Amino acid sequence: MARRSQPTTVANSGGSRRQAILDIGTGLFAANGYHGTSVRDIAEACALQPASLYSHFKNKEEVLHGILMPYLAALIPALAAAGDGDGSGRDRLAGLFEVAVTLGYAHRSQFIILSNDWNHIQRTPGLGAVVDSTRRCERIWRRVLADGVADGSIRADVRPVHALRVAFGAVAGMVDDRYDDLGSGRPRGRSTIGTIILDGLGAGDP
Repeated sequence: MARRSQPTTVANSGGSRRQAILDIGTGLFAANGYHGTSVRDIAEACALQPASLYSHFKNKEEVLHGILMPYLAALIPALAAAGDGDGSGRDRLAGLFEVAVTLGYAHRSQFIILSNDWNHIQRTPGLGAVVDSTRRCERIWRRVLADGVADGSIRADVRPVHALRVAFGAVAGMVDDRYDDLGSGRPRGRSTIGTIILDGLGAGDP
């Protein structure tokens, strides 16, 4: 159900009305999904007429673009730095996990939207920049995995596509705790995921 407790956020905000719309849209998309949230839902939650919202965004895809790109703009350089760091491929893979979990948790709603609505996002021409940025992140993971196989620190008998599925699923499980009754503390990427996942992918001490 769309949240109705926020209409004064836009009307009384001392900041940008456009940013306030993005903030409210983020909560609605994360809670109800992209297809479960209409432009009218966003406008009503912002105490705006739909026509007024269209003066800031030409369509719902542009709202989603504005929500996701700041997260990806933070994620890409952080992943690149970890991927280009010192150490074996396995060491750098641990760094990728840490970055992904830390930034995913810091941008949890954006992470959930990107994960839940990915099938729609990758088919929508207006969201090409989001797709391209996500693919850049994926290429970093693939490169580090390949480096680890090459230097012997990551098992060569695990197909990269399978390793990526496990890696991304592990990150999602750490970040998206909506249905988690195991505790509400902030996850620690390297120590927790490293033990469970990296030891399985590792080929022994490099």
